[in-house]
Amino acid sequence: MSERKRIVLAGATGEIGSALMPALVREGYAVIVLSRNPDVARQKVPVAETYARWSTDKVDQWADSLNNAYGVINCAGENMFAKRYTRSYGRIVVGSRIASTSALIDAMQRVSQRPTVLINSSSQGFYGITDFDDRLIDEDAPAGNDQWGPEAAMIDREAFSAESLGVRVVSLRIGYVLDWRGGGLPSQVEREMKGQGGATTPTNAWRSWIHIDDLVTLYLFALRNPQIAGPLNGTAPNPVTSEAFANALSLAVTGKPNKRRFPGLILRLLMGPAADIITHGKRVVPRKALNSGFEFAYPTIEAALADLVPKTLKHKGLAA
Repeated sequence: MSERKRIVLAGATGEIGSALMPALVREGYAVIVLSRNPDVARQKVPVAETYARWSTDKVDQWADSLNNAYGVINCAGENMFAKRYTRSYGRIVVGSRIASTSALIDAMQRVSQRPTVLINSSSQGFYGITDFDDRLIDEDAPAGNDQWGPEAAMIDREAFSAESLGVRVVSLRIGYVLDWRGGGLPSQVEREMKGQGGATTPTNAWRSWIHIDDLVTLYLFALRNPQIAGPLNGTAPNPVTSEAFANALSLAVTGKPNKRRFPGLILRLLMGPAADIITHGKRVVPRKALNSGFEFAYPTIEAALADLVPKTLKHKGLAA
């Protein structure tokens, strides 16, 4: 890179942001981190050029951070799996994502040199959850008509309003992120080690997933390719059923095929409506990424787990 382009990153200390952060630096970008607690962010992701304190209701205090930045990446928002998903917590989750997106666009309106691109993190929940079937879902599919689709569509509408400012907008609709450091995979691996894993019923529900490294690379791909705009599915090209996922995980952890089942009803009692993402998934495919020449390092669940399971076992102190 001939010159250091500036990238503003919101949500740098979360699962995705903390993986994306060092990758941006390796690519030669100068990263400005927006954080509610810059001191904590500096400790967790110590490679940024600048750390700015941000609040979604005090835009004037950090808006200048966006001036003359090449791009803005928004990974901020409450974790929907941090606690049991109730109606009230759902409002907090969705509201946090709308607020962060809106604040960033407000800041863009205030600066003289606006960013070229906004990459806003969204979810495969845009396509709906509860009405699952075997159809392939690409970026042309409409929003679902259950509670998940309209909520994600509201976040999208907020993000795409930046187009009126001359900003290229990408809404990255992310699937189940497989990461050895966090998310759901480490606990799944540990349960397999204890003989407590299994396919969640209904076992024919689809699991649209992505390796964390491929997701990070997809952010970078969208950042530097001006032809990428609009919705972009952040999923691997080969979604699998709950049964196939459980079998691949069991083989990767124990060397034996899976023969166990876990009732989806119990999962919903434990997790609330968020369990629907696991028990009623959609078959989401990354059509736009593939058509644009993006190459996945881990296109199959077997390849992803072969890389991630040993790292997870070592990280959790369970490796032989």
